[in-house]
Amino acid sequence: MQFIQKTLAALNLSDISLNGLIPRGENQCVGARTSWDINCILSIATNVFGVLLDIVSIAAFMGILYSGFTYVNSGGDDAKAETAKKMLLWSFIGMFIAVLANFFFNFIASSVEVNNPIF
Repeated sequence: MQFIQKTLAALNLSDISLNGLIPRGENQCVGARTSWDINCILSIATNVFGVLLDIVSIAAFMGILYSGFTYVNSGGDDAKAETAKKMLLWSFIGMFIAVLANFFFNFIASSVEVNNPIF
């Protein structure tokens, strides 16, 4: 962890919050503390997971839209319609897995009492 702090200091990035992924200020990961503890690591992991979950959810939603567009424009071609149905199924499965992962990760984060999650 000291490596990360030294790297941020060397790059003069100590005042940048890295898009909110690292909690800052008093009693948070960067600020008054001189070392990171398990809460800091869990807070960062929670925040990174939240960003990744947003990306996966957007991708699944775009897959649902694209498969619907493909199905509507299949023009009676059974092969294209079947492909669109499979895309729709897998997009919904992806969205379902992302939602389950969110519930699971929030349960774990609340169980270990992460102090400062952004999401």
